[in-house]
Amino acid sequence: SEHGQTIRKILTMCRSFSYIQTLGSAYAYIMNTIKVFLVDDHAVVRSGLKALLESKSNIEVLGEAESGERALELIPTLKPDIVLLDISMPGMNGIETAKKLKTALPTIRLIALSMHEDLEYVQGFLEAGGSGYVPKSSLEKQLIDAIYAVSRGEYYAPSKLLAELAREMAAPN
Repeated sequence: SEHGQTIRKILTMCRSFSYIQTLGSAYAYIMNTIKVFLVDDHAVVRSGLKALLESKSNIEVLGEAESGERALELIPTLKPDIVLLDISMPGMNGIETAKKLKTALPTIRLIALSMHEDLEYVQGFLEAGGSGYVPKSSLEKQLIDAIYAVSRGEYYAPSKLLAELAREMAAPN
């Protein structure tokens, strides 16, 4: 549409400015609905996430699972755009679930939502095929920003974690 072309042009012109987050959100809102699937072993966390995400008119929660095993049963049928995964779950953890999801559905996008901020978890999730990593201590806006970024094919992690990861990778062994 003409409106979509205008938004794309504005996004292209503003890539070097800090306005990109806001404009990216506007772009995602206008262009399509982002379908999300939630995986967390705590029902209250899933319920809160669902309420937060569905307060955004361009995000739809397709389903939820309490375990990696259950997620692997449901996700191939529902075909969400993005899966939000807890890392620490009984049985199959989020990293193992991510690996299996990426093997079964190579185009699926995965975001970890985890209490862990240690680099080994971040790196492990990204190596498993993840596109985003959001600590559970993050603000709601950061989670929404991560969903929008990953839905556009970008990677997302808080700058603090990225800086730590870069230092770790640059350090001599």
